[in-house]
Amino acid sequence: MRGARTLARLAKACAKRAGQHGIGSSAVAAEQGAAAASLQLVRGNAMAAVATEQQQRVHVVPEITTDIFGAVSPMSNEQIEEGVFRNVDGHRFDDGRYTAFRQEVEQFVGQERIFADPVRTFAYGTDASFYRLNPKMVIKVHSEAELKRILPIAKRHGVPVTFRAAGTSLSGQALTDSVLLKLSHTGKNFRNYTIHGDGSSITVEPGLILGEVNRLLGAYAKKNKLPVQYKMGPDPSSIDSCMIGGVVANNSSGMCCGVSQNTYHTLKDMRVVFVDGTVLDTADPASRQSFLRSHRALCEGVSALARRVQADRQLTNLIRRKFAIKCTTGYSLNALVDFPADDPIEVIKHLIIGSEGTLGFVSQATYNTVPEWPHKASAFIVFPDVRAACQASSILRDETGVDAVELFDRASLRECEADDDMARLVPDIKGADPMAAALLIECRGRDAAALQGSIDEVNRALLRHGLPFGAKAAEPQPLTAYPFSHDAGTCKIFWDVRKGLIPIVGAAREAGTSMLIEDVACPVDKLADMMIDLIDMFQRYNYHDASCFGHALEGNLHLVFSQGFRTKDEVQRFGDVMEEMCYIVATKHSGSLKGEHGTGRNVAPF
Repeated sequence: MRGARTLARLAKACAKRAGQHGIGSSAVAAEQGAAAASLQLVRGNAMAAVATEQQQRVHVVPEITTDIFGAVSPMSNEQIEEGVFRNVDGHRFDDGRYTAFRQEVEQFVGQERIFADPVRTFAYGTDASFYRLNPKMVIKVHSEAELKRILPIAKRHGVPVTFRAAGTSLSGQALTDSVLLKLSHTGKNFRNYTIHGDGSSITVEPGLILGEVNRLLGAYAKKNKLPVQYKMGPDPSSIDSCMIGGVVANNSSGMCCGVSQNTYHTLKDMRVVFVDGTVLDTADPASRQSFLRSHRALCEGVSALARRVQADRQLTNLIRRKFAIKCTTGYSLNALVDFPADDPIEVIKHLIIGSEGTLGFVSQATYNTVPEWPHKASAFIVFPDVRAACQASSILRDETGVDAVELFDRASLRECEADDDMARLVPDIKGADPMAAALLIECRGRDAAALQGSIDEVNRALLRHGLPFGAKAAEPQPLTAYPFSHDAGTCKIFWDVRKGLIPIVGAAREAGTSMLIEDVACPVDKLADMMIDLIDMFQRYNYHDASCFGHALEGNLHLVFSQGFRTKDEVQRFGDVMEEMCYIVATKHSGSLKGEHGTGRNVAPF
């Protein structure tokens, strides 16, 4: 999560400033003329990405430098003035602001929870991404009450802050060279929860681990002998390490939840701390009314922005199309079209989801949970080429109620070949064709009959369209060669292989390189073309270990490859492949540069 800037900055980021610039600061009059021109600019830029094929930009990277910690970065052409603060990486010098900030915060946090020594700041200089930024200061925060006091102090001194929960972010959004506010999740700090009624909703704090919440829901259903067990909608691969704070801030989804069960669509209410220390509890009518009064200019600005967007049918339709697939690039602009313009609290609540901490700190969230049906079955179906597998995904999305469909490319199948259990269960993956692909499909049901109905629906749809099956075009197989298994052990083998693809690829990387995970999405009917373009791109740039796999029902691919940053040529290759990837995904195939991993530092330049 990046620094706690104000919600009004969103309007500015969309080039339409309205309301307050800095919550709690003096109101700024709405600039209507500028807003109209800026809205046209936003619309024009968005449409251009869909309707035109812009020529790819090729940038020459500057010389690189390696610091005392071994971190590699481009050498800036800008003159760095020691002691002169600029809110830019590498320029955040202490001109007295950090000293003054610490002196105030120490009065109620205590020195034992404020770290500025080089060893511990170095330890907090990385998250799950490949970036490094060592913070000047790490503060372990125990409560919402502390955040309410810290944020106004940071605002007054002009000190940027970044939030971190578990730090499992893959795009660098939990890093800073300023102040890192780390949730202290020991004991009861940020770990309270309340399960409501039959378990169909739950209120949680940001220090709880997502998988832990599911276990709490399971124990609650068992203890109370409830007929239906519920679980959280989001189910990322990091489910047993990521925390609720990051799940909300990044609008997490996952392998089985798709778009409909992500945080944006399942979060019911939240408590959020803004930079002026104000707390908005969207579940409390009194809090909502108080916020409407105290932040009137902000709320009026958000309502005005929503009205302007909703009045433009073409722009509204474009936003709906972009967010029909997985999209965590930038802010959740679908909030501007999904909710009435005269309910700014609801719009603000959903804008905060996926905002990576830039609009406020979510100290509590209430989720609507989803049923965890007890009856499940999985099938691992192999196709001779990527296009057939992607066509099958589109058919299943349009014609069935299938619960999950995961796509494996040929590189991913090589990892399956090396697994003895997979080779036994799906023997024809050995020696598969060069462009072979597979789908891991899961069906679920409330009871055995409902599950069988779902399986039959999937099989009928696949057979109806005459798709080719089998890992080798010269040796076609019947669909019956890939039956659905009800056996929990067999299903676990299938899904463990899928969950293990990222660490398997990472473990095989060349020494001295980093494993990179890009995360893109496009409309499902364009998935085959995009995937083929990306595979070709990796081959041309000599990324021979690259894999493309992901959530096929949502047109979401994870691109995993190893990359060195030790020389200028390596950095240049990475820069070139990122430019081409963004062209292929966003411009050529109208997709999302980030499907579910958040914007972070990774695609912020784009």
